[in-house]
Amino acid sequence: MRFNQKQREVLAEKLIDLANIVAGALVVGQFISDHAFNILSFIFGLLTTGVLYFVGLEFSKQRLVANS
Repeated sequence: MRFNQKQREVLAEKLIDLANIVAGALVVGQFISDHAFNILSFIFGLLTTGVLYFVGLEFSKQRLVANS
């Protein structure tokens, strides 16, 4: 599937926004919650955040290359 420049910009921005939400909910949330620390949620949160940031930044790089 091909995205135009505007679609890539929006997708990159939203993926990074989603990464921030996941990091807040699953990573930071582990430390501020009254529940016991759940290592699986923490690791899943870290991995998901990393993947979403990576994909979002890749879309941003495509935008930068297209503008050059």
